[in-house]
Amino acid sequence: MAAGVTFNERMGGFLSTCEQPPVERDDFRAGQRQGSQSGGACHFEATMLMENIAAYVRDPEHLAKMSGSFHWDPVGVAEMRDGEFQLYAKNPETGIREMRYRFTFHGPDGSPLSFSGVKWMKPKMRINTWSPSTTLYSRIDRADGSTAWCGILTIGMRETMKLFRSVRPVGTSDRSEGRRAVRAFNTFFMREQLALLRQG
Repeated sequence: MAAGVTFNERMGGFLSTCEQPPVERDDFRAGQRQGSQSGGACHFEATMLMENIAAYVRDPEHLAKMSGSFHWDPVGVAEMRDGEFQLYAKNPETGIREMRYRFTFHGPDGSPLSFSGVKWMKPKMRINTWSPSTTLYSRIDRADGSTAWCGILTIGMRETMKLFRSVRPVGTSDRSEGRRAVRAFNTFFMREQLALLRQG
């Protein structure tokens, strides 16, 4: 079995119904504002799994598995299904690195819904990578592809520190291999963060 890495992440925010699919950041911000006023709070508690960290680092898509639960008043607690997470995947159209989150779950009436979120990793200033890496522009789509809800989820400093402390190896034969796996992930993460500072 190949050496891998896993970590936990919790993000929370607000969603509201959307009459049109969100396109610009302001569309998502409008959903966030409306959700905060109408009781649309939500959060997810997820575990990301990179089963083979060496292959993950080489793969330009940087695709990992995502599992956990989605907590939202209309559904209560819903299990994530078919979850995927991409860390620093480069958008070929914009050239911007992105963090992408996707999973499906059962809606209020039992019908399937799809959650998708993206962090656009282009800092407003070259020295500021914090805001882009903590802001998830989110939407929930129906099975027919139409958007039903949109808004923004965020992660604060406290939860970010918990995330980094949760990074741990999986599928390793001994502690030495585990340390190498975690080191490979940390090196990849820091390399991508430095690339953001060079991003135009």
